[in-house]
Amino acid sequence: MVFVPVPNAARAVVVFDGADGEFTFGHWFTLEGFNIANQIALATIVFDAVSDYLIPHISNRHRLRQVKVYDMREEEGPIASPPLDPVQGASGEQALPLSLSVVVTLYTGLRGRAWRGRMYIPGSTEFHMTNGRFTDMLIQAVNNMVAAIHANAQTENWTPVVAHRYVGKQPLQEGQTAPVTSFAIRSPLPGSQRRRTRRG
Repeated sequence: MVFVPVPNAARAVVVFDGADGEFTFGHWFTLEGFNIANQIALATIVFDAVSDYLIPHISNRHRLRQVKVYDMREEEGPIASPPLDPVQGASGEQALPLSLSVVVTLYTGLRGRAWRGRMYIPGSTEFHMTNGRFTDMLIQAVNNMVAAIHANAQTENWTPVVAHRYVGKQPLQEGQTAPVTSFAIRSPLPGSQRRRTRRG
């Protein structure tokens, strides 16, 4: 798809790898006039929250390799990825297929699906699923992770946002953003999404 620039915006992408391949999930943020140091700070915040809250529930077949923060103001904008040591998943139970994700919905208070974001977070184990539903333990861990990312990003003046760049498959000339006002895991049932590794 055509790259669409988004003013004042960066996208943090969490990258896992391991025996079952790579998977990613991401979140958008804005900060007026940010620089590479701001991107590094954001990447570190996201990495620490994933490591603290999510890693205990991730299969040991996967490891948190890095967090990349893409400057989305222009197509060739810098990418920040601080040299943090990879962290192995801590759960030794049978890994679930990577097609099964906890789905986090991000709300902005604006009407329309374009102004709701979603994060698809796979990598957990059979220990964290009962009768086809994710356990409260895993759901709470993901909630805590997202809350920590939001709170700690805001201490560095980053605003968590949802980005809107396409109408159907047609790109906007310039992307738009709206601040996240709340988030929720609406269902314990797993969701799925084609895994993405590209900048967009």
